[in-house]
Amino acid sequence: MDVWQLEAQKKMIDFLIGFSEIERIEAKGSTLDPCLLDALSDVDLEIYLSNDPLFNIKEAVEIMPRYFGDVFGYEIQSDNNCDLLRICFENGWRFDLSFINPEAIESQISENTFSDNIESIMNRFWFMASMVAVKLGRKDHLIAAHLALELCQMNIAIQMLVRDNAKGSDIHRFGGGEDVPILHSWTKLNGSNKLRENTSKDNILHILLQAAKQMDTTFASLDTLYKSRTKILVNLLDMFQI
Repeated sequence: MDVWQLEAQKKMIDFLIGFSEIERIEAKGSTLDPCLLDALSDVDLEIYLSNDPLFNIKEAVEIMPRYFGDVFGYEIQSDNNCDLLRICFENGWRFDLSFINPEAIESQISENTFSDNIESIMNRFWFMASMVAVKLGRKDHLIAAHLALELCQMNIAIQMLVRDNAKGSDIHRFGGGEDVPILHSWTKLNGSNKLRENTSKDNILHILLQAAKQMDTTFASLDTLYKSRTKILVNLLDMFQI
């Protein structure tokens, strides 16, 4: 995969300047030294907003596909007057965008409804899946394994949210003896009854792809318009030469 970051950085800066009133944008990270760039690097920008208390980061995400192609996954972290958007597009472009807004009156990422929570987990799940791919590409099996196992937990978290929504409460003295499908995947690999006993990379890939397939199944059952993303993840793995 060719190094893409300098083109992507310019394109993102142009988009942001057209989207909102910007005081300044500062590049951070590896794009400051192109010699450090490789296909797995992301684009890291700090965006200082100019007196825009109504800036809405989710609106920006909704518009971005017009300029960068479909979003694979993203997560938003909010801290005082800074919103961090970490986003991966289906073409493999990844950005860490810190929106610094001195006029911010409150965080705009409240997740109160069932659908809000589901959407948040869905987008975070697929962004985290892309990070597993990146960590595998950098041969960091420890972090890749940690994130892959967290993806399995997110499958279970979705099941708990669905149960809470169905029962109208998140307090349950007893469960319903529910099946937990993600657990079945741990005993299935190429017809074997146990995880392959050769490399950590193979095992992490197995966990990653099984978590992705199960999440696709779950999301599809919740939203008839949902677009399956496991094949896109496989494409990203190919792009990252994993």
